Amino acid sequence: QLQFKKFGLEQGFPSNTVKRFEQDLRNDLWVATDKGLVLFDGVNHINFEHLVVDDDTIHFNEIKDVVKINPAAFLLHVGTNGLIQLNTELRHFRHLRWSELGLSSDTIIHIKKDQDNRLFVNVLNSGIYGVNLQSQRAQLVLPTGNYFDYEYTNFHALEFDNSGNLWTGAWSKGLLKLNKESRKLSVFHLEGKIDFQLSSTEDFNSLYTHTLKIDKNDRLLMGGFLGLSWIDTKTQEKGCFQWNNLRGGTGRVV
Repeated sequence: QLQFKKFGLEQGFPSNTVKRFEQDLRNDLWVATDKGLVLFDGVNHINFEHLVVDDDTIHFNEIKDVVKINPAAFLLHVGTNGLIQLNTELRHFRHLRWSELGLSSDTIIHIKKDQDNRLFVNVLNSGIYGVNLQSQRAQLVLPTGNYFDYEYTNFHALEFDNSGNLWTGAWSKGLLKLNKESRKLSVFHLEGKIDFQLSSTEDFNSLYTHTLKIDKNDRLLMGGFLGLSWIDTKTQEKGCFQWNNLRGGTGRVV
């Protein structure tokens, strides 16, 4: 029988809101919350919070995501404040500003690492950048703009299929795929001049995409306002799970 033990404010964590966590060389967890970072070994914990009077502390408290670059180096996504590089051995934080990376701004929507350990960063009102983690320089790989007679002002969640192709949700304007080899862009939408025409609104629950996740069978799972949908990245077969067919919940997947 599974047993659960709660760790949160009552146990000394800075917040009950946990966004992400990653494991380091010592198998300790680094836990991202909306009010700071926690180093947790399963029993004891250390809180890392921003102090205005101390430049050596973490630069911002609201951490949206953690990406492991290697077992001793993490990147922390801090929303409108860019990225923070963390050396887990030295417990040292370095704030990476948009100007030194070559990004258009510090307002980052999503970060994701591909199978080749390359980092991709989705920047508000600009597009998706590939970041060389050694030189720490960025290159725009998918700018916002007009594609297939639709104006794309922002992209949302990022994911890579098992062939290394980049997929991104375009809020209410469908799903985009950037081929790794040919760099050809394909768009899935309900209507318009597109590469892949959806037959009806029943193909997907919603084109508002919050979350993307690839499974072992190369199906891309999409969480949105109205539940969970999927598309086979090889055959383009697609379908959805209606919220009333799932136990509990309201249908919104974030």
